[in-house]
Amino acid sequence: MAAGELDAAHLRRQIDYVEARLDLADHRVLLLLKCMLAGELPPTVYDQAAEAVLGFRYSMLEPGTDAMSLWTESHQIIAATGEYLTGQLFGDRVFSNDGRTGARHRRAAHARIMVWLADRFRFGFSEWLSNSYLAFDAAALALL
Repeated sequence: MAAGELDAAHLRRQIDYVEARLDLADHRVLLLLKCMLAGELPPTVYDQAAEAVLGFRYSMLEPGTDAMSLWTESHQIIAATGEYLTGQLFGDRVFSNDGRTGARHRRAAHARIMVWLADRFRFGFSEWLSNSYLAFDAAALALL
């Protein structure tokens, strides 16, 4: 592996984790999207990552049963950011989890992000004193 080159095997493990929808899979969605937006993925890995993020469940309102926690403050912004960015990247594509287009997902995520931000401005952060949750919030906001 050359300097600065991403490890394809590691990326495929992240993709498998996202596709399995295990707890904290939404965090890995952000990592994949960051690499996709930066153009850092080899084409074959990019295609696999695209299918994973297009098949992800971004909200508790979407169909699916899995081990993900999407209701906490940090997961709300992480999942909404993932959905927004995936919708931005793939506006015309149909998401396999619920059959909506990327453009519709982007609009739905935008609304959730705006509510999340309004709640933080009005009520503050419930997870603010946690160094790990603050980092997760910051990572999601930085990608936006």
